Amino acid sequence: MIRINPMLVLLLAIVIFIVSISSLKQSEIELNSQIENRSDFILLSDKYKSLKSTWGKKDIQKELKKIAKQLSIKDIVVVKKDKLIIVKIKNKNIRDIDRFINKILNNSFLINKLNITSKQAIIEIGR
Repeated sequence: MIRINPMLVLLLAIVIFIVSISSLKQSEIELNSQIENRSDFILLSDKYKSLKSTWGKKDIQKELKKIAKQLSIKDIVVVKKDKLIIVKIKNKNIRDIDRFINKILNNSFLINKLNITSKQAIIEIGR
């Protein structure tokens, strides 16, 4: 019969214990890095949420009026709905429509729909 040396069993147990401790430390380091990433993501999402809630209909209307005054366009119709603002511009001059659309696209509006023809442009701005 083969006898197992108790020192080998003890040595094997110590090696297994050391390996498990080192893997536990590595798991702890990874967990801490994931917690840091999560806290950074939460801060970023809170910042986005605050920006989203501060940009409302009044700000959109002010910006639209400012753009219309800059371009001196009088054929702008603004229709307000629950969560949408629909802007219609009818003009004979395609350059005025083009400049207006460029100003709208350069601002930070949330545009849901954009319909452009040769005589008019219809823009749906959401929030």
